[in-house]
This record gives sequence, structure tokens and C-alpha cells, in this order.
Amino acid sequence: MKYTVSLIGIVLLFSCNSQVEEKKQDEANVQEAVVSVQTGDGVKKSASAMLASYLQLKDALVNYDTVNANKAATTLAVVSDSIDFNGTPDSAMIKTVASYTGTVKSEALALVEEKDITEKRRAFSMITENLYPMLRAIQFNDGKIFYQMCPMAFNDSETAYWISDSREINNPYLGTKHPKYASGMLHCGELKDSISYAK
Repeated sequence: MKYTVSLIGIVLLFSCNSQVEEKKQDEANVQEAVVSVQTGDGVKKSASAMLASYLQLKDALVNYDTVNANKAATTLAVVSDSIDFNGTPDSAMIKTVASYTGTVKSEALALVEEKDITEKRRAFSMITENLYPMLRAIQFNDGKIFYQMCPMAFNDSETAYWISDSREINNPYLGTKHPKYASGMLHCGELKDSISYAK
């Protein structure tokens, strides 16, 4: 049985690494958006605070640290509920950002209530799916961020994404203490996109 599990792990690791190798060109082809938008400094400062809490949440999930994951998610929910729209003249932009941050807040609160770490990670995935387009919409410019993908985040077959401030893959869905792979799949994943509006 142990040999079977090890063999499965090796096959999946090879599969993951193959997908990364096949798509190395994707990293070179990541496109940076150039359309200019108008947002006040308050929105971008709020977004920076959201991202800081999100990255703490990501790191906690990498390490299977549910206590710090809950703390970071709680902070993220609070920050998401207090976006500063002063100086943002575009009502459509305000509506867009408010829609994304509303979902981030509700998913962050749901994450805290979940007892199972897999369900916490599902909430984290939904947070990511709303935070990243929000950061794109406001042309986040407080450093470069990377949009990364795990091809086997759930049930060894479902994809999920995360945001990182580093190009290096540290997968929050498989992490360092996975019940099947331990830390063997920590670096499984690939870069799908990036944002860099910093001047």
C-alpha cells in the first residue's frame, strides 16, 4: 500500500512538473495591461492593506496554520469592508471594486467559520478569484504581483489560483504538510499572469 501511494505521488509530481515545463513559455508571454484608469490614493492604499492580509493568509495555508489563517482572514474581512473611495471619480469603478470587495469580505468570514482546512482553501480560492480582478481593475501599483495556478488543488484534479508577491511557487493548496504528499508538492504550480503598474 505504501508503495502504491508513493508511486501515485511520483506520477502526480511528474505530471505537475511536466505541465510546468510545457508552459514555461507562458511566463515569458505574460502580458501587462496598459489602459489607464482613475482611482484615488485611498483605493490603492486600501488594496495594499487587503493584499498584505491576503498574503499572510496564503502563507498560513502553505504551512497548515489554521490559527493564523483565521487571524489573517478576519483582518482581510475588516479591511475589505472599509475601502476608501475618496478621490475616485468613476462611479462604475466604485461599483466594480465594491462588488469584488463585498465577495472577498463574505468569503473571508466564511473561511474563519470553516473547521476543515480543505474548505478553508475553497474559500481562499473564491477570495483569490475576486481579489485579483479587483487589483487589475484599479491598476494596483504597490509592487509586482503574480497570479499562480495549482492544477490539482482539490481531489488531485481541480484547478485553483492564488496571488503571490514572489515568482517562486509555494502552493497554498498542497502546502508543507499534505496528508498524502507531505511537502513533496509544495512547488507544484505555474505562473499564469502578473500585474506590474509600479512606476
